[in-house]
Amino acid sequence: MGTGYVIDQGLSFDSTVTLKGTWSNASGSTIAAGAHATLILDGAWSNAGTITGAAGWCSINLGGTFTTSGVGTLVPNGASVDLEGVCANTGQTLAFTATTGWWNLMGGTITDGTITFAGGAALVVGLGGGTLDGVTLASDWTIPR
Repeated sequence: MGTGYVIDQGLSFDSTVTLKGTWSNASGSTIAAGAHATLILDGAWSNAGTITGAAGWCSINLGGTFTTSGVGTLVPNGASVDLEGVCANTGQTLAFTATTGWWNLMGGTITDGTITFAGGAALVVGLGGGTLDGVTLASDWTIPR
């Protein structure tokens, strides 16, 4: 897709969709990735609506640049969530909960702010590694060997 666009009527798919450029998902709008879908979020983006995944082979790739508040409502429903871009968390708390599920840190970066974990949720360091820059961990965090 191009640049400077707003998704305001929703988007539902069961294939690979890449959203690039400068874009936003409007409040009340849902981006729904099906069980065999890959959603790649790239560019400078924000989500005031909802992004959902589905159990199965679904993958949601958080690329590009975004803020913690700009993630909006993210409900993976068992989908893989891979942080590949830069999440600006300045003055905010990135709260991993049973609803947000696990995220995989796959070369991405979280800058500043606080990170918390509850309900069995985690931030898992993947093969691509990643960076926590100026982040305060307000919970225990175990990094597997």
